[in-house]
Amino acid sequence: MLPAECAGGTLGIRPEHIALAFERGVRTGVEHVEYLGGDSLITCAIGNHSIAVRVQGSVALRPGDAAWLTWAPGAQHFFDTSGARAHVPVARPAETRMA
Repeated sequence: MLPAECAGGTLGIRPEHIALAFERGVRTGVEHVEYLGGDSLITCAIGNHSIAVRVQGSVALRPGDAAWLTWAPGAQHFFDTSGARAHVPVARPAETRMA
């Protein structure tokens, strides 16, 4: 759950910090794929918004395909409606420790 000051704001994630996943994460629609030699730049749609994803190598995705995206909690940045960074605590997954 995000704090109220993030309502109407922006989520920012660097393209290289986003990974393709299989049927988990955020489901998107592929809009464009550009193979850059060593990497591929994929433009995906989430609702009315576009997001860029940079992955190593070439991918077998085409415009119109569905893709699922994931990222580490620390890779996301939140910005309020004025564009200032909102400092939101990152939820960490639970750990199991052996005594």
